[in-house]
Amino acid sequence: MKIAPDQPTASERAKLRAVLYYRLSRDSEVSTSIRGQDADLSALAAREGWDVIATFTDEGLSGGKRRANADEAVRMLRESEVDVLAAYAVDRFSRMGIGEDAELVRIVRAAPARRPARVVFMREGIDSATDAKGWAIRFMIASEMALGERDVMVQRRKAALRRMQNEGRFTGRGAPPYGYRSAPFDDGRAGRRLVPDATEAEVVREGAARLLAGESSMSLARALTERGVPLARSAYRLAQIAGRPLVDDTGAELARGTWTNGRVSQLWTSHHLLGRIMRDQPRGEAGGHLDREGSPVLDPRTGEPLEAFEPILDLSTFLALRERFQRSVGRGKQQKRRAARLLSGLLYCGLCGAKSYALTVRQRGREYAYYRCSGASRGESCFGPRIRAEHAEELVEAEYLATVGRLPAYERVEHRGEEEQSERLARIAERVGTLSRQLIEPGVDRLAIVAELDRLDAERDAALALAPTLVVEYVPLGVTWAEVYGSGNLSERRRALARAYDHVLAYPEGRGPDGRRLVPVLNPDAPEDHDAA
Repeated sequence: MKIAPDQPTASERAKLRAVLYYRLSRDSEVSTSIRGQDADLSALAAREGWDVIATFTDEGLSGGKRRANADEAVRMLRESEVDVLAAYAVDRFSRMGIGEDAELVRIVRAAPARRPARVVFMREGIDSATDAKGWAIRFMIASEMALGERDVMVQRRKAALRRMQNEGRFTGRGAPPYGYRSAPFDDGRAGRRLVPDATEAEVVREGAARLLAGESSMSLARALTERGVPLARSAYRLAQIAGRPLVDDTGAELARGTWTNGRVSQLWTSHHLLGRIMRDQPRGEAGGHLDREGSPVLDPRTGEPLEAFEPILDLSTFLALRERFQRSVGRGKQQKRRAARLLSGLLYCGLCGAKSYALTVRQRGREYAYYRCSGASRGESCFGPRIRAEHAEELVEAEYLATVGRLPAYERVEHRGEEEQSERLARIAERVGTLSRQLIEPGVDRLAIVAELDRLDAERDAALALAPTLVVEYVPLGVTWAEVYGSGNLSERRRALARAYDHVLAYPEGRGPDGRRLVPVLNPDAPEDHDAA
């Protein structure tokens, strides 16, 4: 008898081609292991005489989402690359419900009689070949039950996470946020908490000080990248937290990541720096994220945001950082800063007192920069000095290093005798901001909000009436100011000069005091020799 080219031979009909699919979600400890699923399905394939030409395994992936491996197994069955698709159980194959899983029913029904498609789910005993009429109904029921079980598990997991958040416990979802590590509770409670990591917390405090001092987030991002500070979810930091080697199989160091404006903004405006836990906080890159935040977990005793773990920043510093970045939200970028030279913002005309700006010109194919009095451009009758930028900067640097630079460096630390007052004012300001935003929302009790705002206003007035005492402490750094200056970048050197000098006066050649072209004017709070004092 002549056999058609597309008609299977007797041996082909006897040995069906099969694809086996296994899945195990880490969320379910009661699931049959991958090894167990493999043993049972392999035994079934041997008994049936299948030729297993492909196996797909998804470990740690949810059945409630599409998976490339499951989709590929379905495709192979649809395009007749295999005759059988077998999985251990319906809920191991999918938990997306019949809306998605009905594709298997359509494939089986559309397959030609000469090469039928077969679906097998071993645990439920569902087999489209042996129960041609009833298998689809049983499969649909099992698929919907799997979806329902998933919904229950999701709600149970959410409830568990909410309980952990209310108790101030670290949920363990992902790596600890930057600045923290997880640790057991000191009192023996179950679960883990977050504690500040000394190295990362210092990076956060340093970055906050630099940002509030006027440094751009781009400059800070560049400095962090150059120093090798790892990103929160970088391969290097994740290995560091897990205690794994910090190099790959080739011996190359794991990637630390590259800091960007957005990542700086996202970290230094994150509520976890206040020791808070946020509910439903969206994930993703920064960029308008200040308007899409979730709500903090509240302390049931006070109604205030729960301080679940030790904060790295105080509230007033945090609010100042958020205000700084809030100014750039909606524009997509920060304001462009004019300061591009060492003396920008510091140099003034000695004749009219107007600020001098750095300009760049191109002559004979070469560029050079110079500082020029801005008086003439504003219509004033001053034609003040014009001085080469490099020359002016060299003169001021030499003056600084010869005078202030020889002194021992220190850090000026301010302590307020009424720290709780500052914290109280910051909390009032935050609460006022929250209530003010709520006023424009539909369906709110505006009279109650206005009454609360009036109460907070009176509380703020009472707090302001108590003037805190300022205590200043000078902590030696063990080096000279010249050494600090020499190791700094442009922004850090500009801050050093501004700390020492209130301003620098520039004069035309031969017209300054004692014939000097540049005369630095000391800042009242300029560095002194506090060790000698």
